[in-house]
Amino acid sequence: MWLVPKSSSEGAVGLQWSKSLTYTAASEQMIVDGDVVIVYEPIEGDTIRVLTRRLIADIHQMPETGVSRLEKVYSEGGTSVIGQKVRFDAAQAVYEPDSDRIVVRGTPRQPVEIFDESGLSSGTYEEIWWSLKENRPERLKNVTGNLRQ
Repeated sequence: MWLVPKSSSEGAVGLQWSKSLTYTAASEQMIVDGDVVIVYEPIEGDTIRVLTRRLIADIHQMPETGVSRLEKVYSEGGTSVIGQKVRFDAAQAVYEPDSDRIVVRGTPRQPVEIFDESGLSSGTYEEIWWSLKENRPERLKNVTGNLRQ
């Protein structure tokens, strides 16, 4: 397990994998392969767990300071995003650090499916934009849902 503080006021991130972690300075990318598990534990709010087969992180090195900055993180090979109150299963996901958002996307054959804390599906979606800061959806695209009363 590799623990990296996101910042002292926001919490911590843990990363685990089964095959390999490779960083290429020329492309400024880190590629993590094999049963990747990411755990984000904020100071306040729900812990988020992400399970995927492959993770690609774009990391920009600022030459003037030598500090690395996380630009975007992509998952491939099927992705589950699991919180205490919600779970998404999707074909892929993108984490956008600047907006603190996860965008999960499906395919026509494998749409995004969202489940509540009791494990019930609320429907399928083409795409969901989920705010980690607010722990709620910002945008839902092409919803096919189950209405419950």
